[in-house]
Amino acid sequence: MVCFLTNSGLRKYLLWIITGMLVMFAPFFIFIFGPLLQYNILVGSIVGGIYLGFCFNAGAPAVEAFIEKVSRRSNFEFGRARMFGCVGWALCASIVGIMFTINNQFVFWLGSGCAFILAVLLFFAKTDAPSSATIANAVGANHSAFSLKLALELFRQPKLWFLSLYVIGVSCTYDVFDQQFANFFTSFFATGEQGTRVFGYVTTMGELLNASIMFFAPLIINRIGGKNALLLAGTIMSVRIIGSSFATSALEVVILKTLHMFESTVPAGGLL
Repeated sequence: MVCFLTNSGLRKYLLWIITGMLVMFAPFFIFIFGPLLQYNILVGSIVGGIYLGFCFNAGAPAVEAFIEKVSRRSNFEFGRARMFGCVGWALCASIVGIMFTINNQFVFWLGSGCAFILAVLLFFAKTDAPSSATIANAVGANHSAFSLKLALELFRQPKLWFLSLYVIGVSCTYDVFDQQFANFFTSFFATGEQGTRVFGYVTTMGELLNASIMFFAPLIINRIGGKNALLLAGTIMSVRIIGSSFATSALEVVILKTLHMFESTVPAGGLL
């Protein structure tokens, strides 16, 4: 998906598809995904995996790639733009933590409502190239020499395989762990409702910390380099996973949750 977005430049076709699917977030979960799981858990898992995979696992990197391209054209740091995403995440975490204990369907409708706001912003967003860039594109000055042969040659580079190994062995494995961490976190509290609320508050605190770090992320990445940034992120992930197996109190899991904010900031800058 990111490759398709790269070839489409600043055109918003793919973003409109992702946004449209996000607007259907609440109807899908309430009227399709939930009943499917009750009818046949295997069919529901497949349909839900396709939807979630396209909208979030593939859609989020595509949106970030688009923002990164806009930041390059507009001459501002991507990390500072992503900082506001962390602020939004922080606000939503506390709100969702409270709403989920009242009625979990409110969370899905909130997601669809935010997606509708995104659609409005996307409609008014102007990504037209300036006149000089338009002339350069017309004469082919900005056309990348991309071809299938060039793509196949990338497979001969050991660095590509090492990066792929990192993504599969570190990022994907960590995603599985992080998806289960919420249930693990709430198990340290007297009730699930209390654990969910605290989890939302801790996420809010951590994302505000994430936002402050993200502001300085470009300086940090430029200082230590992208490779060292990825190694640092992998180390923090390992500490959090291993530390979870030894956690015995709510305070310890809160600290482990906070580590997520550091390791989620560093690889974003390292990969870009």
